[in-house]
Amino acid sequence: MAAITAWVALFKHGNLKPGETVLLQGSGGVSLFALQLAVAHGAHVFVTSRSPGKIARLKQLGAVEVIDTSTNATWDEVVLELTHGRGVDHVLDVIGGEDILP
Repeated sequence: MAAITAWVALFKHGNLKPGETVLLQGSGGVSLFALQLAVAHGAHVFVTSRSPGKIARLKQLGAVEVIDTSTNATWDEVVLELTHGRGVDHVLDVIGGEDILP
């Protein structure tokens, strides 16, 4: 289900195009599949994670940048800085609730 959820979010609802940018909120199963699908499609992917132990693996799977939210609560500012103020084309929020609020 995680892979199907990621695919539907990115391609059916998001209509992701090569070269676009994606922000994945969280580093669980859906985000791991979304990361791999988006990178394979030619997207530039940023990921937030509060699990420092997952950062190296996320980068290995193709994340442009992984923002450790356990030590950096201003992830939104980091994303804007990394994208030169532009932000991202797509956000996949698999966390929900107040956890994603800056």
